[in-house]
Formats: sequence, C-alpha cells, structure tokens
Amino acid sequence: KSLAIFPNVRGGEQQVAATYNNMANVYMRMRGKQGKYEMALELYAKSLAMRIKLYGEDHPDVASAYNNMAAAYGEQGKNEEALEMVSKSLDIRIRLYGPDHASVTESYNNMAVVYEMQGKSKDASELLGKVELLKQLERSFTLDDS
Repeated sequence: KSLAIFPNVRGGEQQVAATYNNMANVYMRMRGKQGKYEMALELYAKSLAMRIKLYGEDHPDVASAYNNMAAAYGEQGKNEEALEMVSKSLDIRIRLYGPDHASVTESYNNMAVVYEMQGKSKDASELLGKVELLKQLERSFTLDDS
C-alpha cells in the first residue's frame, strides 16, 4: 500500500526507496526460505538505483544500500559479489566520514565477515584488529586545548 501512496506525495521517492529497502530487510530475516534472498536482492537493487538517482553516489543511504546487498549476496554464498558491494559501501563511508567513523568500522567488520566466508582468515583477522582499534578510539575521551 505504501508503494501506491508515496509516489503521489512530496518526498515520496525517498519513501519508496526506503520502503523497498525495508521490504528487502523482511525477506532477509526469513532465513532458510527458498528464493527469499533473491527477492531481497531485487528490492535492494531497486532501492539502490533510486537512491543513486536521488542523491548521487556519495550519500549515506547509498552506502547502506550497498551494505545490505553485500549481506544478501553473502547469505547466498556469492562472496565475490558480497565483497564488491561491501567495498563500495566502505569507499563511500570513508569519503563521507573519514577513516575513523563508526560507519567505517561497520564496513570493515562486514568485509571481515566476507573474508572469513572466503576462507581468508588472515585478512579477516587483520580487519577485525582494525575494527577493535577503532572501537577503542571511539570509547576514548579527548580534550581540546584552548
């Protein structure tokens, strides 16, 4: 019903893109159901295309869409595709936030998951070490000199 209503309201395209993403998230949570990951990928792809059209490549919602597609590919064992998507998400997040942001940490973590699924335990461990370091930095308090 949302998809029928949103195109007719101001800002509706953003809502349609979010609705596609949210519908795909529902399919992703139906683990073990045949064909649900393919449906999730279709919906994520629609959301991604709309978000790129609306915002351009360098936007947090675009990075999130790539991240979600990586998860769907990973659940299907399509590790090369998952790595490609999580790499795009990571690149966008680094450009937007810099290398030490929590969103970047999330992307490193997800990339480590893909490496682990590929049997690249050494690469996964290196990234997880970076993730832990970044999480420690997030917890530390810094003082400004003035």
